[in-house]
Amino acid sequence: KWNAVLNERNTTVLVSFGSVAKSILMPDKYKKTLLEVFKTMPDTTFIWKYEEKDSKIAEHLENVHLSTWLPQIALLADPRLTVFITHGGLGSTTEVAFMGKPAILVPVFADQTRNSHMFSKHGGGIVLLKSDLERPQKLRDALNQIFNDSRFAQNAQLLSKILRNQPISPKELLVRHSEFAAMFGSLPNLDPYGRHLSFIQYYLIDIVLTCICIIVIIIYVSIKLLRKCFTLRRKIIRGFTILENMRRKQINTGRQEEEVWWRLILIKLIRRKRKRSVANFSLQQRLSRASSELIKK
Repeated sequence: KWNAVLNERNTTVLVSFGSVAKSILMPDKYKKTLLEVFKTMPDTTFIWKYEEKDSKIAEHLENVHLSTWLPQIALLADPRLTVFITHGGLGSTTEVAFMGKPAILVPVFADQTRNSHMFSKHGGGIVLLKSDLERPQKLRDALNQIFNDSRFAQNAQLLSKILRNQPISPKELLVRHSEFAAMFGSLPNLDPYGRHLSFIQYYLIDIVLTCICIIVIIIYVSIKLLRKCFTLRRKIIRGFTILENMRRKQINTGRQEEEVWWRLILIKLIRRKRKRSVANFSLQQRLSRASSELIKK
């Protein structure tokens, strides 16, 4: 089956997001983006690991093959596979690195971001954000970039050769360490110090309590400063209010004294029966209505 699928077109893309972040649980907007990109690239075969049996999501696309399970390692090892679109899990990243295939990595959570950037650092892949799956053009550009730039495939092959030709293979390293442990037993320099930490040190309780105390002190000091500022503000406002009232009182008192003074002068003029002088005086000084009534009398 897969041999026939790989022979359909010159370029073939494997799409798999692992066993935890399943494609079937992917938001519809991401699925729509993938299908739109698949549709605009009819010369490329897409093998998509989709966990719904007999799904009709891509029945209108001849270049898309859905499967609930894939022989991932066998497909990655096949030279007819061009690109691997993956979530960047540890297993998938290790497999694509050993098989020497370029990849587009879309990390979802946990260690996947670190794994993806470690792989792309060697020049064999492109890292996209989850939000980039909302933009079809972003994914399409990444695919075309890998298709048209042979350096991605060359760098992926180089990484594969590096991993396969290490001075000591992982298998040999495990065997040697096992033989060493069997020969010498438990050695102090091989006993990790972290194993002997106290409960408080192991769970960083002292550091957590210190941080909590610092935060509490900052909050307490901030509240005290705010209270001081508001208290000072109220005192300033109260002081200005008192000064304003005193000023107004002084003005009113001064006006009353001035009114009394002019009334006394007016009475003297009336006694001397100088009505014209009294009228002119009243107008000039702008006396109150009560004072003007005295003139009429």
